[in-house]
Amino acid sequence: MGDSSVATVNRALAQLNVNRDAKRLVVAIDFGTTYSGIAYCFPDLPPDGKLTAIRKWPGTHVQAAKVPTIVKYDKNDWGKYEWGTLLKSAEDHIVGIKLLLDPSQKLPWHVPPTDLDATMKLLPPFKTPKNVATDFMRSLKAHGMSQIATNLAQDALDLFQVEYVMSVPAVWSDAAKNATLEAAKAAGISPVTLIKEPEAAALYSIRQLDAFLTPGDVIVICDAGGGTVDLISYEIEKASPSLELREIVPGTGDTVGSIALNRRFKAVLEALIPSDRWQKFKDSRAMVKASQQFENEIKLEFSGDLNEEFYVDLPGADLEDIPEKGLLGNEWKMTGRDVKAIFDPVIADILHLIQHQVQAVQREGKAVRAIFLVGGFGSSEYLRKEVERVHEGIKVAQPDDAWAAIAKGAALSKMPDNAVVTSVSAVRHYGVECGAMYDKVIDKGQPSYYGRFTGERMAHRMSWHITIGDNIKRNDKIRLGFYRHLPENFTANDAVFKSTLYDCVDENAPIHRSKSRNVKVNCVLYADVSNVPLSKFSKRTRKHSQALVSKRAGFPSETDDQAETYWEVTYDLVICFDSAVMKFSMELDGETLGSVEARFEQ
Repeated sequence: MGDSSVATVNRALAQLNVNRDAKRLVVAIDFGTTYSGIAYCFPDLPPDGKLTAIRKWPGTHVQAAKVPTIVKYDKNDWGKYEWGTLLKSAEDHIVGIKLLLDPSQKLPWHVPPTDLDATMKLLPPFKTPKNVATDFMRSLKAHGMSQIATNLAQDALDLFQVEYVMSVPAVWSDAAKNATLEAAKAAGISPVTLIKEPEAAALYSIRQLDAFLTPGDVIVICDAGGGTVDLISYEIEKASPSLELREIVPGTGDTVGSIALNRRFKAVLEALIPSDRWQKFKDSRAMVKASQQFENEIKLEFSGDLNEEFYVDLPGADLEDIPEKGLLGNEWKMTGRDVKAIFDPVIADILHLIQHQVQAVQREGKAVRAIFLVGGFGSSEYLRKEVERVHEGIKVAQPDDAWAAIAKGAALSKMPDNAVVTSVSAVRHYGVECGAMYDKVIDKGQPSYYGRFTGERMAHRMSWHITIGDNIKRNDKIRLGFYRHLPENFTANDAVFKSTLYDCVDENAPIHRSKSRNVKVNCVLYADVSNVPLSKFSKRTRKHSQALVSKRAGFPSETDDQAETYWEVTYDLVICFDSAVMKFSMELDGETLGSVEARFEQ
């Protein structure tokens, strides 16, 4: 770097009050259903690392904490696309792509499946939802880094070790989280870790109340975004020198975000406008303008006052006047009652989720001190009033810059001495299917088989190693014991053991996999011991297994005296829980050896 470049770097660093000792730059990405945002900080610069949210976006002079999560591909060249605020037309753009990353999530009644079907039809013929997510993330990251470079100077940016953190819904399946990671890495977002959205929101929000919180206090974080609403409850374990929190009950959530309001608004318009005119209107400029007005004005301003009036412009719609419905001169007068009817079913779902969390905390013998509403929908005045109405006596807070709370909290999670979540509460049962000695009572009606090595009658049963509500310390090791055999002269392929990890969301996990439709494959684990020293295995000799099976079945055998030498392999599959993901490894005799690959399917 030349003298002039050094001077430029020093000026840029001095302007931001960033000293040359700062080595790390954390870039946090909130990839949302309807809007996405970026925040960044310098962890070496306490107390807040110069925490900043990106507010300038391409194609617009309006500054905002987030950009629309939309993509539109060029039908003449599928390799080209526009994203976010660069889109000037709402026609044929892809929205809600994040929801498609987790098809296991059930849609609420007020979100028609046809909406997502229509979205799928807009995907280029060679792209999956994950590919589209990658394209959007790549553009989002490139813009974010260019903004940081503008603020810092590119030469100064090159001095920092950049690490990324992305937020994901708490209720997402592990497969969806893995798909998000893969999409991020394909977009050049690496190294990257994941954090649960409500946890990120908690780390940001709690800074505004930490002086009032004492050990034993419980707070509920309600992250109400565009696609999902997630809730997690935290108990303050330690207040100083820094806050330590633990999840007190399993997090909950549902796909009841504010995108449901947009769809309900569209349904109301369809009911308002005569069917012979709707087909033309729904794809018109007037529909685009009306949707934008609802999104940017009415949703934000509605406070619950039934006397409020909103005038929705329908330019060029050429609609007949229907005075009794408020439709006059290509303008629709929406009353507060009209808007309330759109909001109420969605608000009711959110109130139910909050009530469920509060009651779960109460069953633990605790009381909720505060409810934090964060996210775009969490900024709604009407939502706040309804939560206050239902939960009198509990402080309901909307932190400053609530829309950027997740991105900012995700960045803060990498700050030293910041509030930290020490443990999580399992939201699913996790286990494996294994063979057990057949029991005519327990295994009645279940298929049985004879063990290859023992000749004993066996049946498959579930062995649940983690159950819903288990309090799991960060980075604690949960060990799943396995006992396998290898031929004396085994190959590398022989030395890869396949195991299926299952999960279940039933309150009580079943003994047999066939007893519940909610027992799902979480992932398939491939444990490779090909490079493990043979000293870690035990050499054994046994009678030929077929002879034992024949003998057990009552048939004469001529091979009882035949012997077979094999290797006995005893190992633990180890699971560690981070904020949002599971990490897998394997141990033999307490030593980490071999490797484990997890493969997820959606």
